[in-house]
Order: sequence, then structure tokens, then C-alpha cells
Amino acid sequence: MAGEDIVAVARLNATEFFGSLRQMNSEINSNTREWKAQFSALSRSGDWVGAYKAKVEGLNKVYQTQQEKMLSAHLRLKRMSPNSKI
Repeated sequence: MAGEDIVAVARLNATEFFGSLRQMNSEINSNTREWKAQFSALSRSGDWVGAYKAKVEGLNKVYQTQQEKMLSAHLRLKRMSPNSKI
């Protein structure tokens, strides 16, 4: 019985992890499409400063999303195995 419980918990944790990973990828793709569309529209209108500002802000948003999700995953992993050296 105990072995089956461990397998069930591992499957739940893997499902949660991959769900979070899919969510992060979805957010990143959405943010990337957004800043690329803004960059394209602004550059077509000749506003190169605005275009590159939109690009930098978009890339910063993507980076922050990645950092937040990785920190969240790290904290969950640490809670699951508090005695590890993670």
C-alpha cells in the first residue's frame, strides 16, 4: 500500500508541475505575441523609440514571468522535501 501511495503522490506532483509549466509557456507566448505586435505597429508608423521601448518592456515582462514561476516551483519543491539541499 505505501508504495502505491508514493507513486500516486509522484504522479500528482508531476501533473501539477507540467500544468504549471504549460501555464508559464502560455503566459510567455502571450506576452511575446503582445510585444511583437506593438513593436511591429510602432515601427511601421515610424516610432522606432516607442517600438524598442515596447520590445524592452515586453522582454522584461517575459523575464519577470519566468522568474516568478521558477521561484514558485523552487518553493514548492522545497516544501515537498524540506531536508534536501535545494
